[in-house]
Amino acid sequence: MANIIHVTEEDRDILQRADVECSSRMNLIAFMIQNNMPIENDRFKAYQEDYNKYFFAFENAKKVMETKYLAGIKATSWSLDYGTCELSYEI
Repeated sequence: MANIIHVTEEDRDILQRADVECSSRMNLIAFMIQNNMPIENDRFKAYQEDYNKYFFAFENAKKVMETKYLAGIKATSWSLDYGTCELSYEI
């Protein structure tokens, strides 16, 4: 059974923004590779740098969420519903 904690909209927004930015860069890079677009150019390198920046921002936002809301809880997994601000976790 999942346990639920409500998070603030501000914390939800930070995590969601980082998730969307990271996912969009990842999808763009995957599209370029799958369609045999040139990857040895400055534009592709810029997309990779953007992806790395947002990937680390997303990972950091997840750690902040865990520290703020799951401190002292031995959660095996968790997820955040962006629509309801409900963080559900399993122990």
